[in-house]
Amino acid sequence: MNRDPENRARTVLVRGRRGRPPLVLDAAPGQAIVLIVLLIVILLGFLALGLDGGGLFLLKRQAQNAADAAALAAAFARCADGDPTSVQTAGRNAATLNNFTDAPPEVQVILNNPYNGDDNLVEALVTAEKPAYFVQLVYKGPLYVTGRAVAECHEVFDPYDVNAIMALASCDECTPKTNTFDWDGQSGQITGGTLSNCDCSFQSDAVLVGGLECYNRLEDDPPSTCVDYLNGGANLECCSAPYDGETCTYLPPAPPSEPADDPLASLYFMSLYDDPTVVGSYAYQALNDTTCIQDNVDSDGGSNDCYHKIVGGLNVNGNGKIFEGLYYVEGNVRINNTLVVGDRGLTLVVKSNMMAHPPNGTVDILTSTGGIVHFIAYTEDNLLIYADFESDSCTSSDIHINGPATTWTGVIYGPHATCGWEAAEGTGYGAIVCKTIDLSGNRFDLTYDPSIFPSSPPTIGFVED
Repeated sequence: MNRDPENRARTVLVRGRRGRPPLVLDAAPGQAIVLIVLLIVILLGFLALGLDGGGLFLLKRQAQNAADAAALAAAFARCADGDPTSVQTAGRNAATLNNFTDAPPEVQVILNNPYNGDDNLVEALVTAEKPAYFVQLVYKGPLYVTGRAVAECHEVFDPYDVNAIMALASCDECTPKTNTFDWDGQSGQITGGTLSNCDCSFQSDAVLVGGLECYNRLEDDPPSTCVDYLNGGANLECCSAPYDGETCTYLPPAPPSEPADDPLASLYFMSLYDDPTVVGSYAYQALNDTTCIQDNVDSDGGSNDCYHKIVGGLNVNGNGKIFEGLYYVEGNVRINNTLVVGDRGLTLVVKSNMMAHPPNGTVDILTSTGGIVHFIAYTEDNLLIYADFESDSCTSSDIHINGPATTWTGVIYGPHATCGWEAAEGTGYGAIVCKTIDLSGNRFDLTYDPSIFPSSPPTIGFVED
C-alpha cells in the first residue's frame, strides 16, 4: 500500500469479501460542500417560484378583476352619454376602486374606445409591476402582469329615433341610382317624420308632419323647401307637429347630412322568433299562449294556434280564415283575398329559405276581393311584419300589400327588403322601416307614435376577457 501522506488522505481501502481484492475509493475533499451549495440554489429556486410566482399569480388575478371592472364601467358610460371623457373617467375610477390607479410605469390603465372600429366596444388593459425578491437570483428584469377585458355597450333603444317612414338604402346600393322613397298615390298624410337615405320623390299631394329628411340629394341643387321634392305633384306641405289638419306651421326639410342607421337593429333578432325553447323569447310566449282562437287555420306544422313555424313557404287563400298569433316562415308568403285577423293580432316573421334555389323570401298580401282589411301586431312590441332577407333590387317589392281598404297597427320592418303599398285606402298606426319604400293608391295616411315600442334600457356585457 502506498504510504504517501497525500495519497493516504485521498485513498480509502475497503476490504472485500474473502478471496476478492479490496475496493479502492477516492474521497475528494470539499465534494459535500458543492452538493450542499447546489441544493441551496435549488431550494432558493423553489422559494422564488413559490413567493414570486405565487405573487405574480395573485397580482394577475387582481389586475384581471380591475380590467373587468374598468371595461364594464367604461361600456356603461358609453351607453349613458357616449362622451369620450366620461368613458375614460369611468374606466379609470373603476380600476382605482380595485386598487389599480394609473401611475406609470408601476401601474398602467389603458382604455381603448372605439375598439376594432366599433364605437360600442371598449378594451381595458391593466398592467402592473411586481417587486422581485428571490427570483432576482436568476432573473434581473422587471416582472409585469396584464389584465385585459373587452366589454360591449348595447345602446338604449330610443323610439324617438324612429320615423313613420324610413327608407334605409344608400344611393350606392341601387343601380342605377334612384331615390329610395317614392310617393305615387293621390293624396295622404304622414305624421311622425319621413326619412330617406337617398332622396325622395313625391308625385302627388301630401302633407308631411314632423319633418322631412332626404339625404344624398340626387339633384345638384340642395332643396330649400318641400316643393323642391315634387315630381309632378300638385302640393307638398311640410308641417311641424302638432297639426290640426288646417293650420300648417311650415317646417323646412332638413339639410342633407349623414345617412341614418337602422334604429331597430338592436331591437329585433331572428332568434326571438324561431326558437320556442328559449324562455322569454316571443316564440316561447306564443307557444305558451292559450288565448288564441282554436282551430282557425289549416294545419301548418305549428304547435298551436298562437305559434306557427313553417318551413318551405306559406301560400293560402285567406278568404274566411282567421290568422292569429306569431307566424315564423322560411320561404315565400302569399295570402290571397281578404285577410281576417283575430283579436290577438298577427305577427309575420319571414326568413329567407336558404335551401331553395335561388334563396327566396317575399311577403305578398293581396286583398283584392273587396271589404276592409284590418290587421294588428301580435307581439308586445307591435312588430307586424319582419323580413330578414336581402333584396338585390331597389324597385320590385319584397313586402307587397295590395287591397281596397286597409287599416293596420304595428311596424313593417324589412331593413334589407323593398316594401310597396298599393291599397286603395291605407290607414296605418305605426312605422314602415325598409330598404326602399314605394307608396301608392288613392290615399295613404300613416301616424307614428313612439309609445308603441317598449322601453329598452341599455345593456352591457363582456365580449372578450
